[in-house]
Amino acid sequence: MVFAILDRAADRLEVTVTALGESPIAAAARRWGWPVRVQPAGKGPLDIAKAGLALARRWRRSDDVDVVLANAPKAAAVAVPAARLAGIPVVWMKHDFSHDATLARPLGTMATAVFANSTRTAAACRRPDAVVVSPPRPPAPLPSDEARAALEAAGLPAHARPVVAGVGRLVPYKGFDDLIAAAAQPGGEGWHVAVIGLTDPHEPHEAARLRALAQDLGVADRVHLLGELTAAARLLSGVDAVAVPTKVDAAGVGREGWSMVADEAMAAGVPVIATEGGALADRLGDAGVVVPMDSPAALAHALTQLTPAMGQAGRAAVAAMDDVDATTARFVGALAAAAHRPGAGLAAHDGPPLSIVVPVYREEATIAATLDALAAQLRPGDELVVVVDEGGDGTVAAVQAWPGPATVIVRPGPAGISSARNAGIAAARHAVVACTDAGCRPHPGWVDALRLAAAERPAPALVTGLYDVAATTSLEEAFALACYPVVEEARRTGPWTTLYGKLLGRAFDPTLPTGRSMACTKEAWAAAGGFPEDLATAEDVSFGRRIAEQGGACVLAADAVTTWDQRPTLAATARMYERYGEGDGRSRDRLLVARNLARLAAYAGGPLLAWKGGSAGRAAAAAGAAVYLSVPVARAARRRSRPATWALLPVALVVKDVAKAVGCVKGLLSSRASSRTI
Repeated sequence: MVFAILDRAADRLEVTVTALGESPIAAAARRWGWPVRVQPAGKGPLDIAKAGLALARRWRRSDDVDVVLANAPKAAAVAVPAARLAGIPVVWMKHDFSHDATLARPLGTMATAVFANSTRTAAACRRPDAVVVSPPRPPAPLPSDEARAALEAAGLPAHARPVVAGVGRLVPYKGFDDLIAAAAQPGGEGWHVAVIGLTDPHEPHEAARLRALAQDLGVADRVHLLGELTAAARLLSGVDAVAVPTKVDAAGVGREGWSMVADEAMAAGVPVIATEGGALADRLGDAGVVVPMDSPAALAHALTQLTPAMGQAGRAAVAAMDDVDATTARFVGALAAAAHRPGAGLAAHDGPPLSIVVPVYREEATIAATLDALAAQLRPGDELVVVVDEGGDGTVAAVQAWPGPATVIVRPGPAGISSARNAGIAAARHAVVACTDAGCRPHPGWVDALRLAAAERPAPALVTGLYDVAATTSLEEAFALACYPVVEEARRTGPWTTLYGKLLGRAFDPTLPTGRSMACTKEAWAAAGGFPEDLATAEDVSFGRRIAEQGGACVLAADAVTTWDQRPTLAATARMYERYGEGDGRSRDRLLVARNLARLAAYAGGPLLAWKGGSAGRAAAAAGAAVYLSVPVARAARRRSRPATWALLPVALVVKDVAKAVGCVKGLLSSRASSRTI
């Protein structure tokens, strides 16, 4: 399924296959025309670890990998840790239940995202955000007489009727031995068994074992091993029933994660027999019979229960499935979202028209540059909505004198930035609305990056863009490196930086947008109650959290970047952070409040520990400070910053943390219904 989807999405993806040794997968990838790199991985844990380290080193040196897709448990065991070490997003496509007891939870936690073919398959990962991408509707079957002729050409005797088919690789857990044994049980006496499937290189003697079993049971004349048939998916209309008798082997491998064979049978109107315990048993419904595993007698009895109505129910179930185009769009859209590039590869003209809302207050000197940058990116049908709160300066006149096309809403001010955004979104014509702030400078392609993210299907409720922090002085650079997310880390970030960002909030998060760079649907905006107008700050992240809590899909768009200018003085910067913290406190959001209070506790407890804790306390306090400075220092080293910037990194952190913590406490002690200024 995955190879077919990747091929169908060739206009959106550039695919390179890394095969863990020369294998049928490597050969198949070459047939599809993709470059193949072979990384031998062996079988043991040490071999797998060595292969993972080799891949991590290769991927760290390469800048042409946006996302890694691990398409099997062993592939995930190698690629998930390797990609995380290399700082690349990684998706595990989980098809079955193999190694669930040992690998599912740790690999599922470590992966950027988990895709699964069914909810049952995804369950062991314990990822509520797992993306279920079921196989698409199978191809239409051949007419029954043509299918029967093809089966007879492959070796099925003309007199063989009725026929129950088993399709799949010849491995013991597929249960074809139980199906053969069922032919010798009451109820199975008159049935012929057709086994269609290739010999697995790991089980080269399975076909001989099945033939010997048929001979021992006296049913060799009714058992037909037809080998691999390239058109098998369309030939099941030539049989009378299909059995999927999968069972669990001694290694714990088995159970059906989905069973495309069953879909192909149902498309042909052929009843299906399935065993308990897998996703197929959950969804088969009236299209067949479910029996216990390891029970040839139950399989034989099920053959007596099959009816034409089951075939009709199967056809109806398959007709309701997504077609291959819808499945491809869902799969590739989720893959692009995991890479933080939603909409990548789509054509801009296929995206929806956007309304861009800009709230403005006292921005006489900067507003024309912001509007010029936005107007240059608009496409036919887009609209620009500027909401201006009067502030006693020349901002209103500057907006009204701007020569570009815009809907301008002038209000007595200041009414607040949330109120301005809400007014602009309410007036917007389109279903998708982008937001930025006056004074921000959207990079080329910002509008289209948000547009394309909104064009994915299913469409996200919230698209969180990025912002780059402008810095000209050493102090500004210190604040930019220590106190904000860094744009390049949205695409690639190592495990320590990822953990640091999650714990301390120095990373872009799709559920925590800023009004500088974002888009949402009007439907999601309305469902969230709009931007909270009782908050002067933290209103944007509170809005994003509300959308996420309501189940709205939130994605990060690393291609949608604006540049934001810092405050001109240290005092103004400290006051800005204090107000941010006050907004966090007023929001009563547990995550935002917890981060501020944790910083307050650290600043109070660290010096006390160094003072009263003796040498061990001083060492612990120094270690804590080193850990806290580690990511800003690494960023400064990567950018080859000036010595003055390095020296000012602790200053920037202290100013931000103390100001925000003080503001948070003030916000917690005050009523939410106060400050409404921008």
